[in-house]
Amino acid sequence: MEKARKLFEAKEEYFIRNIAMLLKKQITCNREYLDTLRVTKKCDVYGFGVELVEVLTGHHPIEMFLEYINLVDCFVLSMEENCILQIVDDVVLSQGSNEDIQAFTKLALRCIKKKGDERPAMREVTLELRWIQHLIWSKQNNETSSA
Repeated sequence: MEKARKLFEAKEEYFIRNIAMLLKKQITCNREYLDTLRVTKKCDVYGFGVELVEVLTGHHPIEMFLEYINLVDCFVLSMEENCILQIVDDVVLSQGSNEDIQAFTKLALRCIKKKGDERPAMREVTLELRWIQHLIWSKQNNETSSA
């Protein structure tokens, strides 16, 4: 009987993990793809944007906020209401300046636009990430040289 219970629990855990993975894929997969089932160059941009939102907030994309809104929609709403720093993870807030965090949040917002043609190309995302990195390094060098 104990063996059967352990087997059941293992199968249940496997099922839960797979459902969670499928839900995450559905949420990180851009909505345009889910509607049209057509893969475009902008599909990866949406997925990257969702991952960036996940890193910035410290929340998993399948978590629900206010019992009915997912992480991406919560992020967009927070940006629209100019209160994004309220949902940014404390670790991120402690390690980055508001200017740096704002740059990342603006990039994430551009990446998670609902329509693919409103999103930047991945090359643009890469260039913007390099620009943000340059800003951070410049500030660090200025702080080091002035100390």
